[in-house]
Amino acid sequence: ADRAFATHRGRVATCRVSDADVARAVEVGKAGGHVHIAGFYNMPGIRAGLKKLLKAARRAGAATSLNPQWDASEAWDGIVDTFTEAELDFLLCSTAEADALSAKLEAGGAGDA
Repeated sequence: ADRAFATHRGRVATCRVSDADVARAVEVGKAGGHVHIAGFYNMPGIRAGLKKLLKAARRAGAATSLNPQWDASEAWDGIVDTFTEAELDFLLCSTAEADALSAKLEAGGAGDA
């Protein structure tokens, strides 16, 4: 593996997009900044509203990126839809994450990945 983490989800497991400062993300976008989200698979509660936050930042002019981090369930669900629907600029993966996502897509799981 190219990196490893020991994570206790604690508060991270309960994070929602409502905990984020969407207005600040838009402000960053208007200033030509960059909005990055890390932990797509470590923060399951953010997935429902993440597209909205990233779209708002993108429409305001921000570059956007997402780091999925390792999916402990190894299902690799939801990230392709988030990437395409939120019009992300960058998906930042480790080699192991990219390999797992690619395998999911090659297996015909594009709608789920």
